[in-house]
Amino acid sequence: MASGDLSRRVRRRSCCVRASCLSPTVPTPVRAVRSWLEWGLQPAFRSHDVAKRLRFQAERGFKGPVEISYGADADVQALVHRFYSLQSERVEAYRLFEEGHQAYLKSGPSYDFVRYRQLVHEITQAFNGISQEILQIKGQLEGPHGRADLAQHLSRLQDKEKEKLKLTAELQLAKQNVQDHPGVDAHKQEVRELKQKLIQTIEAISEILQDFKYDSEESG
Repeated sequence: MASGDLSRRVRRRSCCVRASCLSPTVPTPVRAVRSWLEWGLQPAFRSHDVAKRLRFQAERGFKGPVEISYGADADVQALVHRFYSLQSERVEAYRLFEEGHQAYLKSGPSYDFVRYRQLVHEITQAFNGISQEILQIKGQLEGPHGRADLAQHLSRLQDKEKEKLKLTAELQLAKQNVQDHPGVDAHKQEVRELKQKLIQTIEAISEILQDFKYDSEESG
């Protein structure tokens, strides 16, 4: 895919996110990531075009607490639908995180850790933006709508997503250790252990989502 087409796709996805907010008066915070755009122009990363695709996830990031008013007409099913949209964006953020890290590894052995650390920061900001809105949905479900069961599922989900992000970052660093020191078995063992923990966490997230789906549809 040409970088121009990819850039247009990212902008379209950004517009979709803004349009999908239940409260049309709430602007989606946008923070430009110029350093990442510059990184994307370097030869080692140009073919991946990761930087431009990360712009969308950066736009999900919030600099501070943001209150989003869903209004009295935001019924349970509307909140559930919005949650699924946010969860889909979180999955996409993980995909971009992985692509960014693969591009970083291919830039070795002269790694630019400062920019990798910036990648971690920007992705974390994106996840924080998504999580903040999910927590607001949780508050609406357990408060005005009296759906403590659904709210509890979201609470458990958030805990597991936090664990998943931590493991993902640890696994990425462990993979770099293997690449830099291929003869050290301890690094390979660490990668295997982290992969297993990550698989278990992802399975736990899937179970929570299944419970959420069942309970939300049961009363729908």
